[in-house]
Amino acid sequence: MVALLQYTGGTTGVSKGAMLTHYNLYANSQQTDHFFVGEERKQLTLGVLPFFHVYGMSSCMNLAIAAGATLILVPRFIPEEIARIIREYRPTYFPGVPTMFIALLNYPEFKEYDHVMIYNSGGAPMPVDLIYRFQDLLQGTGSEFAEGYGLSEASPVTHCNPAFGPNKPGSIGVPFPGKPSRPILC
Repeated sequence: MVALLQYTGGTTGVSKGAMLTHYNLYANSQQTDHFFVGEERKQLTLGVLPFFHVYGMSSCMNLAIAAGATLILVPRFIPEEIARIIREYRPTYFPGVPTMFIALLNYPEFKEYDHVMIYNSGGAPMPVDLIYRFQDLLQGTGSEFAEGYGLSEASPVTHCNPAFGPNKPGSIGVPFPGKPSRPILC
């Protein structure tokens, strides 16, 4: 049964409604939860992505709910504010888009703060040179940067570079695990 019509311009730019079922949304949240194994990695999610976008809804809101994580809701991305929140609350997971990570790289004080355990980029390709810059910034902090790939029609995540494993910048990473083994509790 359809749970959501997620509108997307896709590659054509013409808005279309992708029909996502309850099971699509459930499965993707469980796949993401399984991919980022380790409860300490998902305890506190920084939620600055808009939840009306499939990436924000799935990799931020739905994952936090599935993992039983606390979600820090931030209405607008302002680099100074995000850096302050990271310093004050020390979130463990930050899904964002490339423009957010570029803005943080260009914010001088950000380099001096403690960092999130996992920065996860999606929604658009991150330029490879900027991935290397972000990884260099995180050297020795215990933090990792991963980039993933997905599309609205897939609810959305299909691939991701492992955050704590072999990671190939510029690649969409490895496929997400198969269908969830946990029962649906509806």
